Amino acid sequence: MKTVYIKTLSLGALIDALRQGEGWFDPTIPRRLGHALDALIPAEDRATSVTVTFLRGSYGYGPDFHYMYEWRVTGYRLPQEGRLAPTTREIVFGFRNAELPRLSNTEDGFVAYAEW
Repeated sequence: MKTVYIKTLSLGALIDALRQGEGWFDPTIPRRLGHALDALIPAEDRATSVTVTFLRGSYGYGPDFHYMYEWRVTGYRLPQEGRLAPTTREIVFGFRNAELPRLSNTEDGFVAYAEW
């Protein structure tokens, strides 16, 4: 995976950036993760300064080709972790459990990961 950027910002700023689509052409993935983080992180923790490393990559060929996106956040651990529930679109058109975005804690922070 290739590092796209490394930033230091507050948790609130990260949530806002993701909820606004972070400048993506199709902002579905960052918005979805932003809304999940918004629901998980209490207001009193949003001023916490964190370092965010954004990585992206791809794997597979043809119909098995996937893009991977990962936000590695250091300086804050989530109160809860797991996979996001499938959206209506995913239920109607199908999905694989491995492709659902997930939030998981690490030793010094958390990772938000998505495939498409």
